[in-house]
Amino acid sequence: MFDIPDKNGNYMASPATESFYVNRNPLQWKERTHTHTGYHGWDSYFSVNIINTSGADHTYTIEGLPRWMTVEECKYIIEAQETQQLNFHISSGLNAGAYDEIIYLTDENGLSEPLKLEMTVQGTEPDWYVTPDRKRYSMNVIGQVSIGDAIVTDSRDLVGAFDADGHCMGKANVSYDSKTGLSMVYMTIYSDDNKPTPLHFLLWHYETDKTMLLQTPKSISFGDQTVEGSVKNPLKMIASNLYIQHLRLNPGWNWISFNVYNESFEHVDSLLMLFDWKEGDIVTEDSQDLSLTFKNGQWMSNTKTDISKVRLSNALSYRVKTQDYYEIDFYGTSLKDPDDRLIHVKQGWNSIGYTPLVDLPVATALGEYWSFAKDGDIIKSQDEFAQFYEGSDGATAWMGSLKYMKPGEGYMLYRQKAGEVTFRYPYYEPGATFIDVGAAPRRSIDHRTTMTVVAEAVGVDIQEGDRLVAYANGEAVGEASALFAEEMQNAEPLFFLSVNGEMEVPLSFTIEREGEIIASTGEDMNYKPDAISGSLRLPTKIDFTKAEQLSNEGWWSLQGFKLNGRPVHPGVYIFNGKKQIIK
Repeated sequence: MFDIPDKNGNYMASPATESFYVNRNPLQWKERTHTHTGYHGWDSYFSVNIINTSGADHTYTIEGLPRWMTVEECKYIIEAQETQQLNFHISSGLNAGAYDEIIYLTDENGLSEPLKLEMTVQGTEPDWYVTPDRKRYSMNVIGQVSIGDAIVTDSRDLVGAFDADGHCMGKANVSYDSKTGLSMVYMTIYSDDNKPTPLHFLLWHYETDKTMLLQTPKSISFGDQTVEGSVKNPLKMIASNLYIQHLRLNPGWNWISFNVYNESFEHVDSLLMLFDWKEGDIVTEDSQDLSLTFKNGQWMSNTKTDISKVRLSNALSYRVKTQDYYEIDFYGTSLKDPDDRLIHVKQGWNSIGYTPLVDLPVATALGEYWSFAKDGDIIKSQDEFAQFYEGSDGATAWMGSLKYMKPGEGYMLYRQKAGEVTFRYPYYEPGATFIDVGAAPRRSIDHRTTMTVVAEAVGVDIQEGDRLVAYANGEAVGEASALFAEEMQNAEPLFFLSVNGEMEVPLSFTIEREGEIIASTGEDMNYKPDAISGSLRLPTKIDFTKAEQLSNEGWWSLQGFKLNGRPVHPGVYIFNGKKQIIK
């Protein structure tokens, strides 16, 4: 506005402007950012409210959920002016670290409202404890910790000092001074005698929940009233690729494997004698016909196996039966070399180890085995299992109670096909991001990338033989047949859809029965290369126009609108109930 005089006849020197923001979304999150903290190895939950600000009922979907997160008992419909609480579940298999995600609340008209999630998954700090009877003598260490070339500055990181028997003799958190920029460790180390006891140091890294062996330029031994290092010249403590694998053994049978390598694995007889065992404890491994029993204070072979020739292998799993609780630490190098991660399997059951340093979804961990797998193959841990499923259209997935494979656990793989094959586990540094492939595309891929959709059709009665077809720019880019409850053990029939593509484009969908389109959507979602939408537990819900709306004579759009005549723009249309593609 301009040329408007005030009461004294003075005109405005410049125009006055105003800006308005109009939010047309009837559905909104009550908060725009949600922060949540969970713990590695434990399921966690959080709740966020959504609000319907309009005067009409709306249906909605929650989109963009990572595969380690699900929404529990979602209604997918919200009444006018209603506030509804959504409860989210985070899988216990999610590795320690920080995660930034954006999920979307989308109504039936395609209007989306984002919610930023700032997730932290914490590890469990080790219970390093110096017993009071060891505090007669003491020494001090001033050190500086590095991982590779990077100095550690996180005050939640913990450093411990240990003797050769693994007894904790001192611990201290990293101390970072923001004013001086110095990051140091000030540790007091204790002993119950004044002998020059050799020491080694461990770092518990908060960000990754991993324990690493720290190397020092010289050997450090305990000495009463001595000081190692100074503020100007601290003792260098460097973590490289030497990790600690911590094994907890419970009374009874335990399935274990090793994801670090130590030279002591070449001498099992002397390695086992480093730990306290009880009479009758047993170690077995099926593929080597290995059976060792602890009798009369020593390990003895129950077979013809010469125990002095036994070698531990990272490629195998072991079953250990104990009379008591044990906590055992092995330190060793991570298995980066591809040959160190090679697994051989034959027809029938195979004992296999697990080499990655992090928890991985079954499909990601067994990614290389996927091309060898056959419907009915099984992977199982001591308590859970998953079976390989292949649909009639080639869609495949590992289905069952085993969702994640984890360091330290032993596994058995049942292979249906004859002959021996090999595969490698992937290698990920702790804290690295990995692609979570929860379901596989078809074995033949027409494009460089695909998008995997596990979908449930809403608004149409699915029958056997019905097919879900995806379209992009008037071209069919994927299709899948319905899989019913007796096949999938699911309440509603599901579609395992592999969508081909190269770039992000809108997708529309149809349900076809005996060559006719009986239901359809508009542009319901966007194709994203290598994306995964939906899961067996929480499939992506696709709303369809009722068939009778599309069965009238003449030309119709997929959105259910009657056209005046033959369309001129490229796309997929319906003419007299039949699918027509205009190019």
